[in-house]
Amino acid sequence: MPGFLNVIQQGFSRNGLNTRVYDAPVPGYCEVVLKYTALRSWDYVTYLSHAELWLDDPYGDEIAYAQYHLIAKGGLGFSKYASVETKMNPVIDDLLVNY
Repeated sequence: MPGFLNVIQQGFSRNGLNTRVYDAPVPGYCEVVLKYTALRSWDYVTYLSHAELWLDDPYGDEIAYAQYHLIAKGGLGFSKYASVETKMNPVIDDLLVNY
């Protein structure tokens, strides 16, 4: 999903957390690891229809989880065309509320 990773990094920064992007395997000195999935759908243009964020400790135990999901892929609503940032900022904030 274009721009997705950048929005995630900006959201973490907004919450006072620095990020680095690694391909697997993640270095052992990382305090937490974010795993994510982002799915897009198409209706004249592509748009973010589902995303999941998992924040894990270095041992793979889940610290927090949050998701964005459009019911029925947004149906006829125009909100499905909102930006990735508009959709994901509340999800990121929910993920990090207790961190």
